[in-house]
Amino acid sequence: MPWHSFKDLANKRIKKSGLEQKIFQSAIVEGANNILEQWFGEQSVGRGRAVYIQGSSIVIAVLDKDMAFYLETREKDFINSLNILLEKEIINGLILLK
Repeated sequence: MPWHSFKDLANKRIKKSGLEQKIFQSAIVEGANNILEQWFGEQSVGRGRAVYIQGSSIVIAVLDKDMAFYLETREKDFINSLNILLEKEIINGLILLK
């Protein structure tokens, strides 16, 4: 019986369970929230928050109409900032939940 390292077995199980994809999506959401905080300051936490990935779009819940308007008008800048942070073009769209 061949010997397999624990690391190899763990990586195989993580990939098989889909956990790797969930961790990656969580990192994208966290990056989007960091950009929101850079753009709007610490108050952004109460006014808007990236919540999940839908296809190739990031979904952001927005409670403040001024923040929503700003994100709508600077959508491409936000997406470019996020893709630069991720070091590859992963996100193509922005969905705002108002």
